[in-house]
Amino acid sequence: MSTENKAKLYKNAGKPEDLRRRRTETSVELRKQKGDDAMMKRRNLTVDLDESYTSASDTEEQPKDKQVQQSPERKVMTIEEAAAILQAQPTIEQIRDAFEAVRRTLSRSADPPIDHIIQSGFPLALVQALSVQDEKVQFEAAWAITNIVSGTPHQTASMVDAGVITPLLHIISISSLKLAEQALWAIANIAGDNVRMRDALFAGGIVPILVELTKKVTPNFDPPFARILAWTISNLCPCWALSYLTDGTDDNI
Repeated sequence: MSTENKAKLYKNAGKPEDLRRRRTETSVELRKQKGDDAMMKRRNLTVDLDESYTSASDTEEQPKDKQVQQSPERKVMTIEEAAAILQAQPTIEQIRDAFEAVRRTLSRSADPPIDHIIQSGFPLALVQALSVQDEKVQFEAAWAITNIVSGTPHQTASMVDAGVITPLLHIISISSLKLAEQALWAIANIAGDNVRMRDALFAGGIVPILVELTKKVTPNFDPPFARILAWTISNLCPCWALSYLTDGTDDNI
């Protein structure tokens, strides 16, 4: 067997276009899969958030049966009712209730009505909620956004196109650890979606923000937050570009 034929057995056994497509599909699947288990826990939560808006990590660590005991089932406001409240002149308490209803609707099952919520005009409302000077409202909005951007590329794009990146990055930069953690989870989902989403995050200035966050990681740092931070960085990893170079010729490698 010739040297050329032997090489074909071990490397690039197919058209470069096919190899690139397969690698891209596999890589995207792996990126999304990293957070699937934790994301399903987040969607299925039915706990009440008290005035200190229990953090995502605090809630995540509790056994599911304990969570149910803490929060008896109650009627959830419909999306239509929430939209009607926000279109009026709501009090801050009504705003909290409306966005809590959206978050609960997105957290009740493995197949939440994301498209219905998008079609009801909530992407822009959720983006605006991130700037409301009330951390409970911001937290509820960030949690709802996290679940929306865990969906399809189209669903993620609906939030990015509504302008969600800038306020999320702002929250990560200045907010309390609990609120920043939830906003970072949403950012991680956006980063794991596709190249356009990652480019938008880079353009929004995410790199220096993440650099500052990594400086805060110490042995006593909040473990769940550190995991989400590592996941975010892995989704934005510059080595992603290297995988495309190695799909090419020997000269590129």
